[in-house]
Amino acid sequence: MKRWFKLVTVLCCSITFIIGLQINVNAEEVISSIDMETSIVDDDNDLFLNDSLIQIQDDSAALVQDQIDVLENETEEEIESAIEDDILELEEEDDETEVTIFSGTITDYLSATNDYDLYSVPLSQGNYLQARLSVPSDININYDLLLYDANFNLIKFSDYLTVLDGYGPLADSIGYVASGEQTLYLCVYSVSGGSASLPYSLDFSISSQNLESSEPDENVKEATQLNLGTTGATVTRVINSALDSDWYKFTVQDNPGYSKMRFQVTPNTTTGSIKLEVYKNLVSTANIYAMANVIAGDGGEQALDPGDYYIRVVSTKNVNTFTTDDIIPYQLKVTPVATPTALAINRLEDYNGNSIFVEYNEGELFRVERDQYGNTFIRVYGRATYYSNENGLRGAANVIINGTVINEDMLDAGMMNATTYGSAITDESGYFTMVINLANGIGHNVSLTSGGFIHRYDNMNLTLEVYGLPTVTASRQFYLYVCTVN
Repeated sequence: MKRWFKLVTVLCCSITFIIGLQINVNAEEVISSIDMETSIVDDDNDLFLNDSLIQIQDDSAALVQDQIDVLENETEEEIESAIEDDILELEEEDDETEVTIFSGTITDYLSATNDYDLYSVPLSQGNYLQARLSVPSDININYDLLLYDANFNLIKFSDYLTVLDGYGPLADSIGYVASGEQTLYLCVYSVSGGSASLPYSLDFSISSQNLESSEPDENVKEATQLNLGTTGATVTRVINSALDSDWYKFTVQDNPGYSKMRFQVTPNTTTGSIKLEVYKNLVSTANIYAMANVIAGDGGEQALDPGDYYIRVVSTKNVNTFTTDDIIPYQLKVTPVATPTALAINRLEDYNGNSIFVEYNEGELFRVERDQYGNTFIRVYGRATYYSNENGLRGAANVIINGTVINEDMLDAGMMNATTYGSAITDESGYFTMVINLANGIGHNVSLTSGGFIHRYDNMNLTLEVYGLPTVTASRQFYLYVCTVN
């Protein structure tokens, strides 16, 4: 079944040519060491671990190799020739067979291997075409998305292997920026299988211009490499349509500084919604991608095995609900996080940068006072560390440290605001500075000074804790000075 359609609006595609295969991969080893207790950076960020990745079969390795063997026997030239011959025949047929389709979603069926649907795509200078093909969730079905020029030369293609990971197969996506007036051909091609009851969905979108020089990067093969080092990477981009997929690649190193990965994606607008997805390629064969979605959400920390991973940032809206108001600037941060085994408080300071110790009833402790505006805060300096057999004591980089200060006297009196909080992130050497605001206090305790004055003060308790590691803590008691009585 070979059919010819016409798209009046533009599609964009990004492709690479090795015709895809269906795959049923044993992903047990891929997820075996992933920490199933996903930690969340804060209440506004959620990262969801996919704990039911793939349909698992004992013969999965052999099945993958069989599919690769089939792939190598089906050449690009053979497929292009078959499609081009059919197109030349179809161009001679009556125009009544053409269907005009506007931007949105095309739903149709391919009945068997080597069937395809073809759509003509007229483009104007600068048009940015995006297309996304969602295939049936059937391990025996694999469709590819291909883009041809007017002479039926392959321009781009998307050929993910079919992986059932609990989220459904990753949609094939391509993007294309028109260099002038031209007509292209978008092809949905069955590499393996088909169904008269399970449709494919082809979403398409046209933008009058490309908003970013980094586009198109709709496909994993166009992923931008993030070089994380010890401090991580930050990228500022734009989601320009419901079909925009921004791909990134990063490597988890096999060292203690990469004990976890922190992901944060922050839209710079309140009108739209975006998410990130982290993928692992389940096969090692070059230029073949069986992408399993291992985690998804908008932020959090997750332990991952060493190796290469891919991030996709997308809109949560579809072609029917996305408008120009939903064009979303965003910032993506990917940071390796060490796992500290020790946490130390090195210094406490007041608002003047002083570290004054006085002796009251409870002994000699640091004392903090109000500033000239009546505000009270404490500045905490510290360091998180771990021990490496190769390098000895090391600073734990990029670790979130949470701080809690309790005014013990206000707490005993049942008063509000007895507890205040702060947080900080360690630098690449493990050091951090944290500022915690304090309530003004009640002066519950009194101490007679050597000069004959009475100081009223409260007892304070500072506790620091490594985020996600409640057993790694540090604490310090100090005084909150309230007033002097003659």
